[in-house]
Amino acid sequence: MLKFISICDWGADAGTLRTTYVTLIRPILEYGCQVYGVASDTNLDKLERVQLSVARIVTGLRGSTPTDIVLYEADLQPLRLRSTPNHTKYFSKLFSYNNQHRTANFLKSWQNDQGLRKSSPLGHALKIDALHSLVEFNSLKAIASPLDSLPNVFFHTDLLTHTNKSTRHPEYLRQAALEMINNITIEATPIYTDGSKNEIGHTGSGGFVNHGRGSFP
Repeated sequence: MLKFISICDWGADAGTLRTTYVTLIRPILEYGCQVYGVASDTNLDKLERVQLSVARIVTGLRGSTPTDIVLYEADLQPLRLRSTPNHTKYFSKLFSYNNQHRTANFLKSWQNDQGLRKSSPLGHALKIDALHSLVEFNSLKAIASPLDSLPNVFFHTDLLTHTNKSTRHPEYLRQAALEMINNITIEATPIYTDGSKNEIGHTGSGGFVNHGRGSFP
């Protein structure tokens, strides 16, 4: 896929090629690494060679260039180095679940009794110090239901007059917004929110609170 994109005018730059690999291809290579992490070095090297070939396409370096330099120029870590943090995040997430989660329940009751046999996926995780059972469970909860109305809080989402942004002049829209703002009582605390996109396609959102004791962006 990257070879095809690299010959297109719109995808030949290194940034597009690297982003495509990181977002679409590398997650496939790393999927299930907690299981195949115990595979032989020969099989794991096959995945490393896939990433190395991608790095050469991204950088345009020759095949004789040392592997470390190719990966450095492509700003990519070897998959083996990424394996340990991936294992840690995966098993820490399991430890944070309650016992109703079957995999988490099995992990919490697992004991390493492999002996001299080939290491199991959990035994490999223990070997690389990826099993940390002291994980604090945190869950973000809404302090108020979005379906419940709040006392003395009003949302003004429409202007006083019907307008069409595509046909109205920007100055007219500005005046219509100011007309609504001026109708807000002096005792109220206005909170303004906005989401917009700039000329280069970056989007963002923000809020602004205009209070008598000061403004808070």
